[in-house]
Amino acid sequence: MARESYCKPFLDFVGDSGDPYGCWQVDGFWPDRVEAEIEHLLVWGAEIGLSYLNNGGMVGYLQFISGRTLPEKERGFGVLECSRSERICRMTRERFGDTFPRTDQQRSEFVSADEAFFDECGEKLWAAMEADEYERVAEEYYKAVCVAHSIPPRVYPR
Repeated sequence: MARESYCKPFLDFVGDSGDPYGCWQVDGFWPDRVEAEIEHLLVWGAEIGLSYLNNGGMVGYLQFISGRTLPEKERGFGVLECSRSERICRMTRERFGDTFPRTDQQRSEFVSADEAFFDECGEKLWAAMEADEYERVAEEYYKAVCVAHSIPPRVYPR
């Protein structure tokens, strides 16, 4: 039996008009660099950093270019109505103070000085995502977008 997922087709759809990472620069977030709807771009940002979170925790996520997406990742969880996850991202972002550093080096140095706090944020985020049923909610969102644009799911063997 095969399993269908709309995640990859959704990510490809959002990125079809350009590299969404180009929206996140050291001088801010520029969503007009791609033609995707802002809600889709925010959800893209929520999803795309998960591989970094999976492999390097919150510290690894924040220390690389993926970390530039944190304010929009927070908003993406809001679009998905994943309020617990949104709250953890807000708490993490607020640790940086009034201005979130988009510069990877600045952010990395800040995170390195308080790794225990950011590791804890990562653990809390995974727990929040599970409580929010992130995978199910996100897949429903991806499916709705893809179906609306006649984009078929990706099929994976079980």
